[in-house]
Amino acid sequence: MPNNDNDNEKNPFWEEALMNDRPEVKPFGPDSANADVGVKPPADIKSFADLTLRPMDILNNRAGVLMCKSTLHALKKTILDILGPAGAELIRYAGSQCGAGQCHTLLAAYGPSNKSRVLELYCGLLYEWGWGDVWVHFDFKGGEDQATIKRAGSQGGSTRDRDQDQDEDEDRAPLALRALSSISIRDSFEARLSTGPGASEPSCHLLGGMLEGFISALFGKKVRLKEVECASLGTGRCLFVPVK
Repeated sequence: MPNNDNDNEKNPFWEEALMNDRPEVKPFGPDSANADVGVKPPADIKSFADLTLRPMDILNNRAGVLMCKSTLHALKKTILDILGPAGAELIRYAGSQCGAGQCHTLLAAYGPSNKSRVLELYCGLLYEWGWGDVWVHFDFKGGEDQATIKRAGSQGGSTRDRDQDQDEDEDRAPLALRALSSISIRDSFEARLSTGPGASEPSCHLLGGMLEGFISALFGKKVRLKEVECASLGTGRCLFVPVK
């Protein structure tokens, strides 16, 4: 995760994903036709600006606060110790509400027809926020056609735009919830909090909820994700699959 302004400037996510086509906040005034940015203004401009700020800008503009990992771990542990399994559901539900709200903010700016782009941006934001490197996998036609949506600048695999190329290839299905096969996460911050001798079950309740809420809002249908692998248990990655 970037730790200074120079890192932010060099990061390929900001150079390729946001800085090139991020809707500017200032032009969305009463005298602007938005011709230069090519997107609709978000319903809540401040929400969009806050969501897409670079990490150091968040601190400089006091749009957010830093929380050390020990504090977050203590909060989660207290909830889980008191409520048990119900506590995990509570954390997950809170995450889902955050994820849904973040999705609505991005959709308001980029439009509902740009699902691939919105999902790619969210993967980039999660990486910049330090939550982990998220890859969303789709499987079409029984494995004959697959797509992976990930952050711009991520190494390995390829991001395929399922929205813009549909007119050119009628056999290529657009992104659809039914084609969602899995979500894999490398270097999950939440899993790192729980790694140790006492880890006995998947622990990414908050991140899983955020992804669950975001995907549900993106496709307009409730989806439930189950964490079947967690790095806190020594698997090397976290893996969520949709519950059919």
